[in-house]
Amino acid sequence: MARNGNLTITRHRISVTGNCTMKWGRCKRPENRPYVESQVRPHKVGLDRDFSSDLLDKPVNTAYGPYADGFPEEQHKYGPFAPIRAEIARLKAEKDKTQDKAR
Repeated sequence: MARNGNLTITRHRISVTGNCTMKWGRCKRPENRPYVESQVRPHKVGLDRDFSSDLLDKPVNTAYGPYADGFPEEQHKYGPFAPIRAEIARLKAEKDKTQDKAR
């Protein structure tokens, strides 16, 4: 169990200010659900620079851009992934071909 101010976290239960007990993401008291669901979620800074050395190495199911292949963010989240993998393979082959010509 971890305690952080008004937030208590145990293995499967979160209690916020003693007013709402959550189990598996559901608040038992309906009047407290808007409070829990409206809280700001942390966001990682610098995701736009993630995989900046080569976007072709980024996993196809990464939920945030930028992407090298031009497919929409929704498809990167939910699929289908086969067209994305095919396009990335084509782009990698094209990149390798241009690097071989430069040598």
